[in-house]
Amino acid sequence: MAFTVIRVSAVLLVAILAIPSTPAAAQGLNKADTHDFQMFRDSIAVRHNARVCERGVPGYGQTFGDLYEKWSERHRAEIARGESLFSEALNKKDPKSHPSIAPATLKNVEERLGELAKPAQANGPTPPAAQTKAACDKLLTFLKEEGSRPVGP
Repeated sequence: MAFTVIRVSAVLLVAILAIPSTPAAAQGLNKADTHDFQMFRDSIAVRHNARVCERGVPGYGQTFGDLYEKWSERHRAEIARGESLFSEALNKKDPKSHPSIAPATLKNVEERLGELAKPAQANGPTPPAAQTKAACDKLLTFLKEEGSRPVGP
């Protein structure tokens, strides 16, 4: 159990601190489209990471939900455009003919969306490791700071 907590803590911390802005993953997109696609990926990453935090931090889900709602509403147009770009790339018959988004990125986003579509796992009220708690706090800070910045690339 302790190993799993440490492993989840490390993965969560890396995922939050290294939310990638990957021009290589969106190599055929212009700057604005790349930004919008990244906002869509960020929306998935923060929701995915919040699930880990909700399992061990009392009240986290409510705090996260409130902040995420404000953040996502503020960036609604960008996230929607990024999702549209994702759908377009996903529906290409031959992704190599127009490699706007790398196939590995498409697969990763699909997997994360699939995980988010499943009900959240409810573990007991096990207190998180200090690293997980710190990473969860950084996620909330990210939403607070990004939610207050001007919209746009």
